[in-house]
Amino acid sequence: MAFHAPLPFDSFDHYDTSQIFMKWTTPVNFAGIGYNYQDKATINPTAGRCGTGALQVTSASEIVPGTGPSNVFAAISAGVEGVAFRLDAIDSRVHLIRLHSGGTEDAANQFAVGVNTDGTLFAVRAADQAGGTLLGTSTFAVHDGVFYYLEVDYTIDAGAGALLIYINDVLVLNLTGIDTDPVGSGSVNSVQLGRVLSGASTVITFDDYYGLDKTGPAPQNARLGDQKVAMRLPLAGSGSVADWTAVPGTDHGNMVNQPVPDGDLTYLSAQTPGLDETLLFPPLDVFSGTVYGVAVVPCVRKDDAGYKVLQALVRLAGINYASVETAVPSLTSYAFFSLLYTLNPATSAAWDVATVNGMECGMTVNT
Repeated sequence: MAFHAPLPFDSFDHYDTSQIFMKWTTPVNFAGIGYNYQDKATINPTAGRCGTGALQVTSASEIVPGTGPSNVFAAISAGVEGVAFRLDAIDSRVHLIRLHSGGTEDAANQFAVGVNTDGTLFAVRAADQAGGTLLGTSTFAVHDGVFYYLEVDYTIDAGAGALLIYINDVLVLNLTGIDTDPVGSGSVNSVQLGRVLSGASTVITFDDYYGLDKTGPAPQNARLGDQKVAMRLPLAGSGSVADWTAVPGTDHGNMVNQPVPDGDLTYLSAQTPGLDETLLFPPLDVFSGTVYGVAVVPCVRKDDAGYKVLQALVRLAGINYASVETAVPSLTSYAFFSLLYTLNPATSAAWDVATVNGMECGMTVNT
């Protein structure tokens, strides 16, 4: 293992607000005495660090806090969460990320990392609406209107827990030998982005998220530093293999390259196992650097009652490599699947920019 599955990273560029929970998990609303909290996540297509898409979380109302979506994954005892964030105002305490065990509600919270009204960062255990147990506060302070890259390197343990909080690759809060396991499970299995208190005008903007455990091979088993998650849509035309049927047009790329998926208006379709489809993509906007992983992210559903399994394809030097991870689509609705290639499947070595720029990506019908 390395990156979280099924959602290893996200650029927030290829879907809109109505489709957030086709990829992320909806929060569990908590009904307390005099308050609850509600989903207040939206996608802003131009609010990101580079003028592209971003996730935004706000307060729900004058009396109801707002919260963002969760990424649910297999339970781990140590990991790293990284995400860019910006606060449009700092008029109340906010939670940037919240780690949970066994659920996404407050009762399942292990710890949260947030920002105080003076811009300093804090960490709390068993975070709820009242705040939780304070673990530590930084001397470093953020400013409103500025993007920062947050990374939280954590170990879950009742006595030997640790939270190392980085801003823009600088360690700003180092907490070791602490209790990070109030739930008592010794693990976490979800991360939630954003919690804004009721009545606050703060808007938290998130971009370029990644999450990983620390059990896989290097370098994806440790903090990666400030990362950009680059999204690329297919180009017009077809790749080297075009077994799927384009509907309603004939240009395969144009049926699936909408910035926001349009459901049954345009799509590619296949039924028989062994049918492959690869497409061409524009190059990355960098010439060098480390590529920590490639995810093929189809938005798919099935139109019959039979069991269907899809795999991603990466085509390198004329050979198709199917993903280990699979997509099992639903009959009732579309969903995103992030099918990950951590390493170059042709060489089992790290990706490089030139290889990514020269590959084709697509899908195959497995079952």
